[in-house]
Amino acid sequence: MSSSDVPETVDFASFSRLAAEQLDDVDIEGGALLDRAAALRAKWHPNGFAVFHLGTMPGGGRLRLHIWPTIERVARPKHPSVHCHEWHLASRVLAGVYTDVLYDAAPVAGSAQSWLRGFLIRYQPGRPDIIERSGDAYQIAERERRTVTAGETHCIEAGVFHETTVDSTGFAATLALTSGSVSGISLILGEEAETAAYARPYLSDDQQNAVLSSLRDLL
Repeated sequence: MSSSDVPETVDFASFSRLAAEQLDDVDIEGGALLDRAAALRAKWHPNGFAVFHLGTMPGGGRLRLHIWPTIERVARPKHPSVHCHEWHLASRVLAGVYTDVLYDAAPVAGSAQSWLRGFLIRYQPGRPDIIERSGDAYQIAERERRTVTAGETHCIEAGVFHETTVDSTGFAATLALTSGSVSGISLILGEEAETAAYARPYLSDDQQNAVLSSLRDLL
């Protein structure tokens, strides 16, 4: 393992530094990245962006290409947008503008109109996602709002609740690198969420060609 490899388990500060170095090393403008993505089948994330799983980086970090296209985005109805991951995340904006909001979230007892319910997500590679009620309610408060533009990298620590916004008429693409599991728990927060198993739909050939062509024109 080289000094810039991202190991499966790492503290957030080290992850942020090592992930930024690895993202710097990815050939973005030479065309190899998009050629690699074109050979894969992308799926729609429940929040309406395309996900290309690009594989594992040296040391075990997982690399993904995320694209919010200008074509109609396919999202799961009523799927909450506030969530946290069980892994650390570093993301380099390749094109467009990406905005996120970080939240402080505290479990609360009882119920109130402003509180959000917690839902556990179980990811099953090659199988539908499982979403279950956690039995907890949360009160959230905005901690930080960030706008990230092309060429910039932002990081999110495992367990930190956040919400991503890309204007529905705009285009954005990010190259995301994640660590291995840190907390073992991924949660979404919302007033309600569908709890049936959810198989993420593939992009059609036309959709995939359109989103990659749009990104290629911007690189």
